[in-house]
Formats: sequence, structure tokens, C-alpha cells
Amino acid sequence: MNVIENVFEWLLAATLRASVLAVLILCIQMVLRRWLSAGWRHALWLPMVAVLVLPVLPETPFGLFPLKREAVVELPKMEVMAAEGPGESSSPAAASVAKPETKVNYLALLWLTGACGVMGAGLLGYRTNLARVRAAATGPDRDLAEDLEVAALQAGLARAPQVMISSAVNSPAVTGFLRPVLLLPEGFPEGFSKEEARLILLHEFCHLKRLDLPLNWLACVLQAIHWFNPLLWFAFARMRADREAACDARVLSLDMRDRRSEYGGALLKLQCVAPTRAMSLGFVGIFERGGEMKARIRDISTHRRGHFAWQAVGGAILTGLMLFGVTRAQDETELPTADRAEAEGGSVAPEGANKMTEGVSYIMNKLNKIVVPSAELKDATLKEAAEFLMTRARDLDVEEKNPALKGVNVVVKDLKEGQPAYRNVTLNVKNLTLIKLMQEIAKHAGARFKVDDFAVTFLPEGDKGDDFVKIPGASAVPGGPEGAEKPGVILARVDFEEVSLMEAVQQLNTMAKEAAKGEPVPRVVLDGSGDPAAKVRELRLRNIPLSIAVKYCAEQTKHRVVAREGELRITREPAAPGAKAGAGDQAPEKAKPENEIPEAAMKIIIPKVEYEDSSLADAVDFLNLKAKEHANGMEAPVIVLDASADPAARVREIRIRNAPLWVVGTYAAEAAGHKLVADGKNLRVVKKP
Repeated sequence: MNVIENVFEWLLAATLRASVLAVLILCIQMVLRRWLSAGWRHALWLPMVAVLVLPVLPETPFGLFPLKREAVVELPKMEVMAAEGPGESSSPAAASVAKPETKVNYLALLWLTGACGVMGAGLLGYRTNLARVRAAATGPDRDLAEDLEVAALQAGLARAPQVMISSAVNSPAVTGFLRPVLLLPEGFPEGFSKEEARLILLHEFCHLKRLDLPLNWLACVLQAIHWFNPLLWFAFARMRADREAACDARVLSLDMRDRRSEYGGALLKLQCVAPTRAMSLGFVGIFERGGEMKARIRDISTHRRGHFAWQAVGGAILTGLMLFGVTRAQDETELPTADRAEAEGGSVAPEGANKMTEGVSYIMNKLNKIVVPSAELKDATLKEAAEFLMTRARDLDVEEKNPALKGVNVVVKDLKEGQPAYRNVTLNVKNLTLIKLMQEIAKHAGARFKVDDFAVTFLPEGDKGDDFVKIPGASAVPGGPEGAEKPGVILARVDFEEVSLMEAVQQLNTMAKEAAKGEPVPRVVLDGSGDPAAKVRELRLRNIPLSIAVKYCAEQTKHRVVAREGELRITREPAAPGAKAGAGDQAPEKAKPENEIPEAAMKIIIPKVEYEDSSLADAVDFLNLKAKEHANGMEAPVIVLDASADPAARVREIRIRNAPLWVVGTYAAEAAGHKLVADGKNLRVVKKP
């Protein structure tokens, strides 16, 4: 869905909510108009403006957007969990081009055209009227200038604004975008007494004091955006009428003496000379035509200072309208524990995978229900097809209300030495369930797939794949019985592209700590036999357990995962007997003797290191980050924890300035009861005997 459609969807939700709020405000005013002051009646419209400005409803439960659901043919549910072998599938497939289907939302384009037209017409009218005023404008004489300064000070302004007196102005008004301008009719204040002229000037200056001018500009823009909603146009007209009444009340409150008679008389005189049509949008004046003048005169004649109790009632109503309008009600559907944690950014799942998403059945339900209207792939790699599947699954998963859980994770397992390459995929099919589409893709790619608790994995034909990592013991996953198979920490989002295995390990540990929120979490450790520079080419997962993410990283870099008490250790897969190292699977460099320190470890200077009761694992992570930061173009050695090392060992207190990486690492290892040794071009922390 493009940007215009997203804005249009939000717009419909906002206009619906604002319309409901406008009706509610009108009802409240009808019932309480007699007791609420004019200022509070105008203030009640502010929640409606806030609803139209703030993006509070990107989605709506009221079914206003049928274009999101595409017309599809529902197919029967599939009971299988993997693709059939060659020759076993009866699904049709054809060749075509690889372009996802796009639809044009003509209603969105119609709205955009109308909004631009209304806004353009308003701006054109504003510029035309302002040009007419400026063409015949003159400045005030000395007496009027003095009256302006006095009225500005009485209204609470620091100084009077710029003044234009023009024959093109029929009644006083203020305008301007950044700097306000007071517009007065030619000959003003002729025909008015000195007191009437002062009250008229006070009215205009009260508009500036109340910031009515910028609010009027905002209302003009919103009215243009919601040009299709007559109820909002009526609401904005009522809001402008209440604005004038609020200014009238403020003018009368500035004087200790009763000026209701003089002020009412001034308005009636203005009515006689006012234009038959109002000036365009962007002008805020004293005069309102039609029946509103009768209501203003009635309000002026009955003006009195508001009682404190009704002031409190007005404040309470305004607060209630703001909460009702701007906030969104919580979804009534009770999310499972881990779903709620994911919606909050990820947390430790206190229950098993089946509690969180009902495991395989949860994903199978999506695979059988989501129908893809059109799938067109041309000579696409299996990874490109997997990305297409993830995108379409996320877009079409309309039943899932939690955005973080939309769609399905799709992963392609890397090939091992000697396995035939996946074939590119070319197909053109319509109205297939997601699982049927996966079967077609697997058949064309020479692959199979399996469905697990958190993802669909494409595998080479004949490869059964390894089981997912099981985290043993209560210490590995707190809060459960011994040996319980639990997903542990749930990571909200994993996005790796061309990162080294060491960088992936560091990021996974960081994400796990953030998601755990203080709970114990298994530590991901790169074993000394592992290759820190091995590349994780591309991995994109959502709502995935830490253990599963680690497994995928290990598989992509031809490593394996060994689960130990409190840690997930990545180690190099043992080479098959007689197998040769292939491209991208270089044999690790032979370790140098312990006393042969890598040159870069002595050349990279760490400017500042301060440890105070840090774990050895945290200290190593910090040094690896600093080494990379200060490598200055060199290849920084990677410090890894040996299998014998204790990641939880404490580095009590170290403070070092401008020391080589080797020296800092040695001090940190010694402080934790370990030692640092050279291992080829990298460094290893081992337990002291």
C-alpha cells in the first residue's frame, strides 16, 4: 500500500472519530449553553481539532476500508506440512514475469484531488484579497496610532501589530501567517464613538492574544483536507462562531465598568457596513453574518463572569472529550502473554511456545487461511521467493491485529558441501493458499519445507534438517521445571545483512538483554573454533526466540549450536571425513604460539577503559567494540571466550588510559582469573589451570 493510501486510510478513521466528537460537542453545548461561558464553549472544539491532527487511528475496527481485502477464491485447507516430491503435486503452475500485483485506490486519488483543489482555491482567494488590500493601504494617523498602542497594552500584547487601512476592507480583521497584520476600513474610526472604537480594537487584539490566528490557519487546512465531510464543515463554522463569542466575553471582562451597551451598539453599526460576502479563508474578523449576530448580541446582553463551579465543570468536560477523542480503546481480544510482551517490545516468555502462538498449529492456520490472489515470479532465487512470501503474508494477514505478529517468518537453509544448488523459480499462479504457493515454489526450486513453531524453513530435497536448539535446565530458562523446552527470550525483530558472525553474536546478546528486561538470559558465545569473520548474508525474522535466531545464524555460517547451562555456544561444524574446504568455508588460520602476539593487538590503542564489577563476557564485548572503533583501517583482532572460560566471572575494577588492546585484554582476563592468549590473528580468553 503506497503513501497516499496510508494517509487516506488514516484520514477516514480520523474523520469518523472527529464527526462523532463533533456531534457530542454540539449536544453538550445545547444542554449546557446557558451555564458554560463562551470561552469554555470554544475550548470544547479543541479535542476535535486534535483528533484531526494526531494519527490516533492508523487502523479502524469498523470496516471502512474494504479495498484492503482482495477478492479471492477460498481453497480447501491443507493437512500436509511439507511440499510433495517431484511428480506428486497436482497444483497448476505457469511461467510469467516477477512483479507483485498493485491496485490503484481511486477514492484516495479523488480525495487528494479534492483536497488540493479546495486548498488551492482558498490560498488563491487569500492572496487576491490581500493584494487588493495592500494596493490601497495607508498607515494610521497619530491619534489612531496612540489608540492602537493603548488598546494593545490593555489586551495584554507587548506592542500593536502592523496596521493597514484600506478601502478594500469593510470591517476590522486580523490576518498574516508569521507576523499578524490588523486591517481597518478606510476612514476608521469615523462613525464610532471613542469608546466604541476602543472596544472594536480590543476585540481584534484579543484574537491575537488568544492565538486565534494560527488556530484559524490550522482549521482552514483541516477543512480543506476533509472537504468531503459536511458535518465537519458545519462543526468548523460553529467553532468560528464560538470563537467570536469568546472574544466578545474577553473584551467585556477587560473593563471593570459595564460596557455591554456600547459594545453591542458597535457590532450593530458594523453590521450595516459589512460586506454581503465574507473575505476568504485566512482572515479573522469581528463580524459574523446571518443569525449568529443575534446570538452574539443576546450573549453580550446577558454577559456575566462565570461561576467557579462551572469553570471546573468546563475543565472536566474538556478533559473527558480529549481522553475520549485522542486515545484509542484497547483491543478487546486478550493477547497471550508473549504476544503482549511482543507488543511492548519483546520480553521473556514465561510459558512455552505453544502458549505464545500455539506453535505449529498457529502458523499452519495462517498458511491455510491466507490466500494470495496473484503470485508471479520469473527466474527468482529461492531467497527472493522467500522474501516475496514474507511480504505477501504480512500484507494479507488481516486477521492478526498485533502488527508485530503479522505474516510468517520464511527462512532458506544454506546448502552444505556437495548438495545440489536450489533451482530458480518461475511461476504464475492465482488464488492459492499460502501453503499451496509454498508447495509450488518448493517444487520448482527442488526443495522441501518444514513448519516449526516460529518459521517455515526451506530445505534441500532429502535433507531432514536438524531439530531446533533446546535450552536445557531451569537456569537456562528461568521460571519453569527442569528440562522444559521453552523459547526463552523473544526477539521482536532480527535483521542481519552481510554482518560477521561475531557482530551477529554481539547484536543478539544486546537484543536479548533488552528483551529480557532484567530477567536471566542465556548468553550467546562464539567458541574458539568458530570463525568470527564468517558472514551472515541475510536473515530477517520477527517475533523469534533467541535460540532459534542463533540457530539460523549458525546454519548460515556453517556452524552449529551447542546448548549448555546458561549459554548457547556457536562452534564450527566438524568437517566430513576427507572433505575439502570450499569457497566461503575457509579453514581457520593455524594458531600462533601464545607468545606471538598479533601485530594489530599492539597497534590498536584503546583510549579509555573503566570496568567496575563487570562480567567477563561484557568486558570482552566492550573490548571488541572498542577495537573495531579504533582500528583505523586495520583488521581488528576478535577476542573470543574459550570453552573453558566462565562468562560470568567478575572483572572487579580496572581503569586504564591509552593502552594497546593486548594490554587491556590481558588486565581484564587476569582480573577475572583467566588469561589472554594469541590464537592466530585473534585473541582467546582461557581459564587459568
